[in-house]
Amino acid sequence: MAVMFLTATPVKAAPVAGFTSYCADALTSAHKDEKEEKAADEKAAKKAAAQKEQRQQDIDLLAHAIWNETGILGDTAMYYTGSVILNRIASDIYPDDLYSVIYQPGQYAITWTGMINRPAPERAYEIAGELLENGSILPSGYLFQAEFCQCENHNHIVIGNTYFCRRLHE
Repeated sequence: MAVMFLTATPVKAAPVAGFTSYCADALTSAHKDEKEEKAADEKAAKKAAAQKEQRQQDIDLLAHAIWNETGILGDTAMYYTGSVILNRIASDIYPDDLYSVIYQPGQYAITWTGMINRPAPERAYEIAGELLENGSILPSGYLFQAEFCQCENHNHIVIGNTYFCRRLHE
């Protein structure tokens, strides 16, 4: 019969080939994934903040434009003015963004007289926000607005002294 003695001396295990590097690689990979995820979250948050800021700037610009162009004529005129602006953005013959449409040379007198900088009431901001959220309330052909008729065959709507005109061939 054989007798075995247990000792209290620890036995140093030999490292298993590749196991240590596997564990280190797994930890590094997990850490890298975590960093990438955090960076992606930060990027998404920055993008969302930039979009929110751009939306607020668009609401502000559109509110000032509709108020100072036709606000004195009431809500319907502001909706129509904003709709003409949005229809222009969607059209192939005008610039593709709000600022460029409003500030396009020769289009809106309020931009060269400085009237666009006059304060707009809360109602103009509400209408601007609704239009930017839901789109134009006029058919896409309504691209013109002025204190004179710019269309043929009575394809217009008149509010006060302002004509909202529809282009016949879009």
